[in-house]
Amino acid sequence: TLTTTPALYKKGKNTAPRDSQKTGTKEAPQEWDPEDFSALRAGIAKANDKLAADLAKLRTGGRFNPELLENVRVHLDKESKTTHRIAELAQVIPKGGRSVMLLVGEKDHIKPISAECAAAGADEGE
Repeated sequence: TLTTTPALYKKGKNTAPRDSQKTGTKEAPQEWDPEDFSALRAGIAKANDKLAADLAKLRTGGRFNPELLENVRVHLDKESKTTHRIAELAQVIPKGGRSVMLLVGEKDHIKPISAECAAAGADEGE
């Protein structure tokens, strides 16, 4: 038969038990109410709001949501790190189904906007 014995550690005489250390400085523990579901309800409400926002972003009925394209960020100048939303630079007009029309305000913005639209379409698998 195999037997083991626990290791014996030397006990210090000058140490106080852990429970009795600094008992006067700690605050009294708060009462825990088993019927208090406020934290749970707040967490569920937060998750519900997030899921409702995500559901609103989805395409409905196979139609394209123009807000998705309006929120795509565009780098107008490769040297600068500033980005702009397409909605700030152009108008996104849904033409029906999955086609949209972009009315770009300035001629210099056409190439960066079209490149970002193509990249955004490739990211979504379109």
